[in-house]
Amino acid sequence: MRIAALDPYDDSDHLDWYRPQAAAEAFDWPDEPGWSNEELAARNRDQSSGEVILAVAREEDGSVAGSVSLFLPRLDNTDVADMWLAVVPEKRRRGTGGLLLAHAESEARRRGRTKLVAHTESPLGREGSEGERFARAHGFEAALSEERRVLALPPAPGLLDRLERELGPQALGYEVTTWFGACPEPLLKDLASLFSTISTDAPQGSLEKDEERWDAARVRREEKTAEEMGRELYCAGARHAGTGRLVAVTELSVPRQRPATCYQLDTVVDRAHRGHRLGALVKAANLRHLLAAVPAAKRILTWNAAANGPMIAVNELLGFELAGKSVNWMKRLG
Repeated sequence: MRIAALDPYDDSDHLDWYRPQAAAEAFDWPDEPGWSNEELAARNRDQSSGEVILAVAREEDGSVAGSVSLFLPRLDNTDVADMWLAVVPEKRRRGTGGLLLAHAESEARRRGRTKLVAHTESPLGREGSEGERFARAHGFEAALSEERRVLALPPAPGLLDRLERELGPQALGYEVTTWFGACPEPLLKDLASLFSTISTDAPQGSLEKDEERWDAARVRREEKTAEEMGRELYCAGARHAGTGRLVAVTELSVPRQRPATCYQLDTVVDRAHRGHRLGALVKAANLRHLLAAVPAAKRILTWNAAANGPMIAVNELLGFELAGKSVNWMKRLG
């Protein structure tokens, strides 16, 4: 077994890295579409906010037994390395994961990173997965518990009408707006500010991450990457009538070629404007937006920190149901 570094811009290399990732995801979530190679290639090749490192473990016959990636932020959190490690299910328990982890740790240390962050996820009833046991055995500590929920579409008849009637009076002085794709230019600066906020407002457990630095250029780069991934963005926000500022936003990501499963991205409300049910209001508006535009959409997946009671309550109000649990792990690199 040997570790081979890969070029994320080489199509053949990227496919070699992708296959173990896809196999591991399909093993845990056989009914999910999962990431496509094209989506992850576009994501891994956008290195505007950080460096991406890919590697695989090759057996003597040249076959790939596992793969690992590192994302090394360069705009913020420059002491962190985010790692994704996967071993082909039928090739586990042969030391492949340990070899890949040792390579990742070496690369992270060489670039001055002192914290390695990883993620495991299991369907309900299958907590305590191989990934969790591997993490604990290799010196990682559980830093943040998260929950995965799914919403079957369409929602219950009349639900959105009822929610908007009930929530509207609590949001007087705010106007809901929706858009598709790129954020309208007049809202761009406010959107960047909201994205900076969510990076530390959402519970972080003991991950010890700093606030992310977002500006208009970074928002535009993310929108461009979504387009290259073949994903469409459906967004809803709330503007404060007195100032015209965008003070709340929520995003849905829809794979263009596989729109049945959609993904809830960030939802955030400006600290000074909380208490008006804006989070629930914009999510309901965006759900209506999606249903009108994408009749093929059959469900939405979302993830929240287990400690994020307010956002979980909003999701359950819309009908989301618990589907799995996950853990973010951290290891200090001496």
